[in-house]
Amino acid sequence: NEVFRALNAARADDATRRGAYDATFATDALLKPIQTLDHAALLDAWDFLSSRFFRRLDAEMTAHAQALERGVYRAYCVAAVKRGERQKATQLLTELARRDAADATSKPPSAPKQDAEVVWAL
Repeated sequence: NEVFRALNAARADDATRRGAYDATFATDALLKPIQTLDHAALLDAWDFLSSRFFRRLDAEMTAHAQALERGVYRAYCVAAVKRGERQKATQLLTELARRDAADATSKPPSAPKQDAEVVWAL
């Protein structure tokens, strides 16, 4: 996919020049699909970042990455609604729901711990 190739090329170029990954490329990869309301590109960019960088984080930083993910999707939906293109927000939310449903059916349910308190949140 185009986003993956561009990010990978930018990462390789940056690593060659400075020996480190420049977060500007990741930020651009997430902001451009929000600006153009391209939910498929946004999901591709997030999947790339998640598989390459975020899955290696410790528990505390993983929580921050998950909060960032929710914020990115929220920003997309807000941008779509502000531009009068609610169907774009609906498309993203529909795809996220489809992915969640697929994840739920592929994983066996786990029983709550006996002493654990169950908390429901929307």
